[in-house]
Amino acid sequence: MQNKEIIDIINFLNSQTITKRVNNFKKTTRNSSSIKYLDEYTKGEQLFQKVQKSLFQLEDMSHENPNRLRNNTYIKKMLLQSKILYITNRISREEYIASSLTFTEAFHDNRWDSDFYSSRLNNIKKTSKKCDEIYEQTYIETLREFQLNDLADLKEKSKKKFENLQERSRRACYHKGLTPESLKDSIFQYEHEAIKASKSGAFLAGITALAAALEGILLLLCIKFEKKAVESLEKLKNSGDVPKRSKNIITNWSFDILIKVCSKSGWIRNINTKNYIISSESTTTYLRKMRNYIHPARQCKDRSWIITSKKDYKLSESLYHVVVSDINKKTKILK
Repeated sequence: MQNKEIIDIINFLNSQTITKRVNNFKKTTRNSSSIKYLDEYTKGEQLFQKVQKSLFQLEDMSHENPNRLRNNTYIKKMLLQSKILYITNRISREEYIASSLTFTEAFHDNRWDSDFYSSRLNNIKKTSKKCDEIYEQTYIETLREFQLNDLADLKEKSKKKFENLQERSRRACYHKGLTPESLKDSIFQYEHEAIKASKSGAFLAGITALAAALEGILLLLCIKFEKKAVESLEKLKNSGDVPKRSKNIITNWSFDILIKVCSKSGWIRNINTKNYIISSESTTTYLRKMRNYIHPARQCKDRSWIITSKKDYKLSESLYHVVVSDINKKTKILK
């Protein structure tokens, strides 16, 4: 075989991908279901345009009738409004649930305070356990009355899960924005996603979730100890380790700046294993690599043709666990 033929074969092989595209995105037959979903979404948009005027008129008139929350028809209309807003992606699932529960709770409580359930109470004291059970059951019935069967089933089968969903939905409506509590909640969600991904063999997704959680923790540190973080940033500016134009708005800091600030502040320290000491410099270098897993260009530059393995994930998870445990031990940031 001639050298040119060998070179041609090698070039051909190098021009082919090794990983095959998944059928979910490869098959053109699946395109029809995607088009159908987009069609349904657009239909929702058209529906919203048609009914928004009457919906907002309803909202404007809602405060005129003091007994509106006792009116079955009014509650149904308000639930319909919330459902349309949810279907057309104008509010989140949590906001939709919060709205639905607010109206149904008010309707149920008005019934409860009247004589509507008197036949079922039969002179039972309203402070008794039996009364509480009747209250819970009648509220579940109210949810079903307004076709909120998923919520009724959840409340009936798992009160704790229902209460968690209710509280998350309430906060999504009335406590928006970045707060230490909402940031911690996001961090814990990323940690859960990392574990779920690793258990299913999605190690790349697991590492990117851990990197996102780590970024959240470093951000939380800088927000909680803002004065020290800003002082460290100024020192880094003076030493030329970060651009002079870097502003003191912590929520705008990049992952790289967060790492440098936290390292400068002494929050990222040396790691002592049984036999070795891993320097904070080595730790921060790998932390940056974790974040780079999400960037295709950097991934191809540094790790072309390499599949992210269980070993890669285990190293990232171990480093994350040790670094975060050390930070939390020193600062109590996640308590």
